[in-house]
Amino acid sequence: MVDVGRGPAAPGAGRDVVGESTALIVRALKRRVDQGGFGADDAVDEALLQVLRPGGPRLNDADKSALRTTLQTLARSLVTATMPPQPRAIYTFAKDAAAAAWRLHHQGRSPAANIRERADGNARALAKAAIYAELVHATSDEDLVRRAVTRALGEKKRGSPGRPVPLQPGDPLRHLLDLPPTGRLRLPRGDVRGAMARAAVEVPSLGGLLRQVAVFSRTVMEDALGEELWSLCRPVGFADMRRTRILVATASSVAAQETQLRSRELLYRLKKLDGLSTILGIRVVVDQRPFLNANR
Repeated sequence: MVDVGRGPAAPGAGRDVVGESTALIVRALKRRVDQGGFGADDAVDEALLQVLRPGGPRLNDADKSALRTTLQTLARSLVTATMPPQPRAIYTFAKDAAAAAWRLHHQGRSPAANIRERADGNARALAKAAIYAELVHATSDEDLVRRAVTRALGEKKRGSPGRPVPLQPGDPLRHLLDLPPTGRLRLPRGDVRGAMARAAVEVPSLGGLLRQVAVFSRTVMEDALGEELWSLCRPVGFADMRRTRILVATASSVAAQETQLRSRELLYRLKKLDGLSTILGIRVVVDQRPFLNANR
């Protein structure tokens, strides 16, 4: 295992940035493994794509090159294990990759650094950054105030690229739309995920429906069930109009029988999820389609 070390403190007080990046990488890798033909280069490319998303570590070109080299070393151990890679091996690679990326993260050297990013934060942080940025140019206290106000207003108007996504931390729609679970979000204006998020907020009935779908996404269900139950069955939706029973698909009659034997454990795990706390039972069917769909 490569020694990725512990990097500098990352932005966002209270955020587990390594954990967030790990979750994004795990999700992307599982989708890629399901597509077949998975190799070391695929693992490296997927990990880089996720850690370099907006809100990730700030890396210069040299850092990105160094990170790619580290990921190539990590990926060799991933693809030499049992193929396709097991969930535990994928998680280990993702965690090490995320830690390596954040170890290279460049913190701002002063409150004035990265003022454009601070424009999307709270007013106090933006004002402080603007003062430090204009301090060397001001000829008096009055001039400093004027310059800082002008700078802060200008940066606030320009802001960060893209449009804000109106989803609170922990909202199930973040999973459904493949977005980080916490932190402020901005997406390019043409990104359909942003339009879906805004529609879900503006139309409560649509938002409720999408959140119901989100509960049954692979990301949520696989974490809730654990490796053994997830390999055995797939909760796919509600089995009745009152939404008191969950429809659970299995790939064979043998798996269906084992699922029935473990129904109490399955029900216990499902009831811990948001929106499923009041369910009363499960209905098991044999249906291979959820196991063949790489997106579930």
